[in-house]
Amino acid sequence: MASRKLWGAPLLAADWENLNYEEHQASWWELFVDLVLVVTCSTVAEKFEEDMIEGVSGCLWPFLVTYAICFSGWVMYTTFSSRFIDNSLLHSVQLFIYLMATCYMVTNTSGFEFAQDFAWSAIVQRCSMLFMYLTLAIQVPKARNYCFWVCSLMLGGIAFLYTAAVTPDEEESGMFLKMAALWECILVYPIMYVLVRWSGRVKLIALNIDHNTERMGCCVMVILGESVVSALINYHKIDPVRTPIYLQAMGLSMCLTFALALIFFALKPPRHMHALRRSGLTGICFTIIHL
Repeated sequence: MASRKLWGAPLLAADWENLNYEEHQASWWELFVDLVLVVTCSTVAEKFEEDMIEGVSGCLWPFLVTYAICFSGWVMYTTFSSRFIDNSLLHSVQLFIYLMATCYMVTNTSGFEFAQDFAWSAIVQRCSMLFMYLTLAIQVPKARNYCFWVCSLMLGGIAFLYTAAVTPDEEESGMFLKMAALWECILVYPIMYVLVRWSGRVKLIALNIDHNTERMGCCVMVILGESVVSALINYHKIDPVRTPIYLQAMGLSMCLTFALALIFFALKPPRHMHALRRSGLTGICFTIIHL
């Protein structure tokens, strides 16, 4: 294991010249990111449930947009950690800023009511990612072309988020959040695909497929885990508790969650057959479908 220094050159997690690279296990600090994602899913789902019960019109859009932007921030760091290994203290500071900004995003996911504060938190989160790539570009010349294009596309999302943050009207701010979610979760991928496949401008850095697959699996388990938590702790909302109907519903929820987990991990292909290995288009579909 590499020693932790204040300033150290990151390592490539995979290499195009040697596709038989070693597996890169998820680091302990990535589990912190997953824990924040757990809270994000719980908070957004709980707010959506409350709005559905109260009959709030148009509550689906705030739910989808806030979750999509939070998930996009998670994918940004997952993609970074699947391509680069950085054990420096500087990276730890950048990651802490990323985590704190994510936490502030979670506290402002109450629909579009706090859209401006949510947008500012998302901007700080993405700026921390920009500094990670800037540090990477300085230390790893081979990755400079890739860092330039990733940061350029990231700035497009930041522009929409900044417009949402400075717009005083709640509806207009929510509209720009929708545009940011559309840009980051949908439009960025085909643009990057065109730049790589047809223009040849982007020199991609190899992605560690095993690590990325493991991280996506963690994301699925986080979402399914939230279903398990909701199925088990909602007994206090039922009077009388532990009725046969509640126990049956809890058992069916557990069965469905367990079955989905079995299906997902049973269909996990080996490295040479993975969607991320076959082509850029299948890799894009693999990432988007997890949304």
